[in-house]
Amino acid sequence: MAGQPWLEPAQQHAVATSMAVLRAWAEARDDPEDVLLEALRHQDPATVIIGLATVARLLAVELGVCSHRTETAVLADLADRAAAAAPAGDGPVRRW
Repeated sequence: MAGQPWLEPAQQHAVATSMAVLRAWAEARDDPEDVLLEALRHQDPATVIIGLATVARLLAVELGVCSHRTETAVLADLADRAAAAAPAGDGPVRRW
């Protein structure tokens, strides 16, 4: 990945893999959840998880820079939003 030389080749592959899954999901016209599940069936789950975690961290860094906050502050806000979006009775989103 140009511009991210600190990512190891395995992380670069994981990011590309997870972005392909996200792109398929975002572009789905009918039954996005089915498209997501189908895209995930063709990938190694560990690779997708590593890629999504890396992408999430990159986004937190970028959002932090744009909003003059730390990465951890951005992630804390995201955890709060995720907890608020969870259906009642599912319990809280675990904070780190």
